[in-house]
Amino acid sequence: MTNLQKVLTSHFGSLEVDVVKAGQSEPGITRKQLGEMLGYENPALAIKDIHVRNADRFDDSAKCAIVKIPDSLGRIVDTYIYTFKGVLEVCRFSTLPNANAVMDWAWETLDRLRRGEVPTAKLEQENSILRQKLQVFEEHSPAVFYDYDETAALCAYYRKPPFGREHLKRWLVANKILCKQAAKNEKPIQYFLDNGWFVAVIHEWYRKGKRHSENRYCITPKGLMGIIDRMIRDNVLHIPVPPQQVFPQIYMQEPVLRIANPEEAG
Repeated sequence: MTNLQKVLTSHFGSLEVDVVKAGQSEPGITRKQLGEMLGYENPALAIKDIHVRNADRFDDSAKCAIVKIPDSLGRIVDTYIYTFKGVLEVCRFSTLPNANAVMDWAWETLDRLRRGEVPTAKLEQENSILRQKLQVFEEHSPAVFYDYDETAALCAYYRKPPFGREHLKRWLVANKILCKQAAKNEKPIQYFLDNGWFVAVIHEWYRKGKRHSENRYCITPKGLMGIIDRMIRDNVLHIPVPPQQVFPQIYMQEPVLRIANPEEAG
């Protein structure tokens, strides 16, 4: 029995199409979903009929992978996964008007995936999610400052394994942006504080009726640009599009200050 791994969810008209992958085979779609995209009333049976009538065109495993997975009743059944070439073959023999549109989708999605590229639809989906995250953060922080949790959450979207607050702080210390001796209270090196990467805010609380306060530091849009820029340069973040497209609200600010070390500022 082979486990199917979902690569991404794409959209074809009003349909949500799950692109899957079995083992080392190329990404593809199931027989049923291919039939639905083409517009058949009985999608799985229609594609099976095309396959059987033109069996010699599907002998190549690079066109169609057969995997054994349990159905809704728990029975182990053969599931047909049509790859980029397989989808084109099915469309070749289909007489429905959607065939050309399905081929266009296959070129844009399956072909790009098999070549190791990210489909445009996937980029748009990721950008939309990140912009939604950024909007939530901005609503949470009216002054448009970002705490370490928010910054780590944005960075974590393009990192595996997850990148949390403590990971971010250790990275900032290692890159001489955060003071090592003051990592507990998250104080940045004075150079970056003076150049607008961070801002000090007063945090107040009461304990046993007594008022307490301390300085805490938030990251400014300029600082967030700088951190993202340096992480991309050091291959810590792998964003498949220019960060200006992912974080347009931030990159409308002044240009990022790029330096290798604080000492370079002279």
